[in-house]
Amino acid sequence: MGVRLAVRLRRTALAAVLAMVTLALAGCIEFYEAELDPGLIRRLEEHFGGDHDRAAAAIVEEDGLHTGYVAADEETVFEVGSIAKLLTGLLLPIAVDRGEVALDDPVGRYLPLGDAPVAERTLEELATHRSGLPTITSDEDLLIAISETVATGRSLPPLTVDELLALAARESAEPTGRAVYSSLGAALLGHALAAAAGTDYATLVRDRLLAPLGMDGADADSAD
Repeated sequence: MGVRLAVRLRRTALAAVLAMVTLALAGCIEFYEAELDPGLIRRLEEHFGGDHDRAAAAIVEEDGLHTGYVAADEETVFEVGSIAKLLTGLLLPIAVDRGEVALDDPVGRYLPLGDAPVAERTLEELATHRSGLPTITSDEDLLIAISETVATGRSLPPLTVDELLALAARESAEPTGRAVYSSLGAALLGHALAAAAGTDYATLVRDRLLAPLGMDGADADSAD
């Protein structure tokens, strides 16, 4: 919400993702040149045969990196959707390490939420989906509009930051002690981290994640 993240599937971007996997596995895998896999392409075509379908896939196996595309190639741009939450999750410990935020800081310290209940929710609660916020909204009319948009195959227009804050301010945001997946909470977290850094979310993603990883095939476009 508020930002679209798009990824162009270039080898540099793919290599950066694999580099993160390599670090996590402590050097247990090697890098390979990507090779088009006819079998993978056939499988993709079975599932993505619509007139407007585009697909790209990569499989890492012991014998190498296999790729396949349908109506796409390694230069095609895709909106990453909820994968952006992973990027926001990476930005949080970076901000903590830099002394910009603390996990128990209320989000209202960084975003103008007034006395709305959500203002008291902590950054950690937002990051762990324990803020009491709904997946998107409790507004039934908006949920219907979203469902109709998705049903037609269209992308949802991103909310501006002000629209996002207004939406969140209407929620009761009462923690229940259990995790409830919340795109609304993740979006608030991203903008709070950007505010703490004195920038916008798109710039924060570029400067602290995409640029250091050499992911020149990925970009973030802010709605504001």
